[in-house]
Amino acid sequence: MRSLLLRVLISVIMCLPAAQAQETLDLFVIEKPVESYDASQLSTYLAQSMSDLLVRMVGDIRFSETQEAKKYIQTARQWVQRFQLVNREIDGVIVGQSLRVEFDRDRLMAAFQEESLPIWPLNYRPNTLVVGQWEQRGLLENISQQSLAYRVDLDYRPYGRLLGLPMTLPADLGFFEQFDIVQLTQQERGLDEALLSALTHQAHYVLLYKADLIGEVVSWTWGLYSLETGQPLLRGQEVGESFLELIESTLSRLLDLYSTPYRQALGSLGLLEVEIQNVGDYEVLKQIEEALTRFRPTINEVRLTEVEGRHVRFEIIYNGQFSNLLDHLERLERVEWNDQGFFQGQLKGRYTQ
Repeated sequence: MRSLLLRVLISVIMCLPAAQAQETLDLFVIEKPVESYDASQLSTYLAQSMSDLLVRMVGDIRFSETQEAKKYIQTARQWVQRFQLVNREIDGVIVGQSLRVEFDRDRLMAAFQEESLPIWPLNYRPNTLVVGQWEQRGLLENISQQSLAYRVDLDYRPYGRLLGLPMTLPADLGFFEQFDIVQLTQQERGLDEALLSALTHQAHYVLLYKADLIGEVVSWTWGLYSLETGQPLLRGQEVGESFLELIESTLSRLLDLYSTPYRQALGSLGLLEVEIQNVGDYEVLKQIEEALTRFRPTINEVRLTEVEGRHVRFEIIYNGQFSNLLDHLERLERVEWNDQGFFQGQLKGRYTQ
């Protein structure tokens, strides 16, 4: 199972290539700006951080309103490892503060697995190339990684990180000379091959937007395209009082679009027969069986169906994507797998002494 061939075959079968994880994103650390920190409101801050964490982990903007989520939100303090205020700076000048809350990863993951809460793994989250323009009083500004360093008022990246959405921005302004953003956000046809080639940034989707400040109102036009096919997936045109509110609403829609197929797949069940050779005694058998049952919610049920000599056989009923199940099985200690027969719903391995 650890062979390159097997991993390639799995990707082909699933037709869902795993996204590259965003290296700087820790799913269990929530960092959010605070206008004016009030120590007496700490419980409120921590509850909101837990609410944000649950939305990020599940990939559903509405999950924090569920009964399953509310009990974690109400007991948020007991899941916190540490928290601190950190300064937000631009060129050495403090422009604000954020509250950074680090949650207990191991305890929360154990609790989520025990209650079968659907976790959206980071490696299944697609990367989005975000390309946009801001216009104010006739002055057009292209939004790049470089320009956002000085435009806190336009910096939507903290919200993207809060949702756990990997995003890529153009590094510099020269990138914008290749196309007309407004035209692209409004056209119904897809992106042509030449443009797709120019947009290659190891991303899966591109979000194109144009924001105009007209008096006290912001006009917001945007479109989301697949970088694999060039076809438009979502499009919108709204007005509002705040640029950040408009783009954050759009990013929330992207979260729902990206995570829905994974969350829906968790509702489907599959069956895999697992055979492990060289299991010498009952204690080893018990350890393997207990380890398998801890892989909830991916593994729904484990049945020991045969013990013959030094080999055992299990039937595993699993939720969702097969590749996700294999990722878990790879973590079984001292079990080496091979790919023989896995196309027929079978997987064989050997316990190493």
